Amino acid sequence: MSTGFQGRRGASVLVVDDEPAIVSMVQAVLGILGVTNVSTAADGREALDLVRSAEKPFDLVVCDWQMPNMDGLQFLEAFRADYPGTTFVMLTAKTDVQAFNSAKRSGATYFFMKPIDAGDLKSRLSSLFDLMAS
Repeated sequence: MSTGFQGRRGASVLVVDDEPAIVSMVQAVLGILGVTNVSTAADGREALDLVRSAEKPFDLVVCDWQMPNMDGLQFLEAFRADYPGTTFVMLTAKTDVQAFNSAKRSGATYFFMKPIDAGDLKSRLSSLFDLMAS
């Protein structure tokens, strides 16, 4: 959990995915949930640049696993070095138990399996924000 989380309306969220349709869907769902402070990146390198230049830490990161340049696991490992308490959701189509264990050891908080529909994403993110606020 992120320190000082003030609720979903004030949440700062980073969405990292190389698929524009996924980014758009996550942004739309976050908007429905009242989250307006959303930054996006197309790969881990771009995300790392955003994280390092942000005025304050992100409350939540939603990140794809398989991306060019720097994949989600590499980004997660670099991110966790400076932000060990931020909630980190890994989006993945991977079903390999060893891969999940590796990501869990690296600090992934939750996994959402792809393909994911907007209704399921809304429900999961809403529950996640409730957990972060408690």
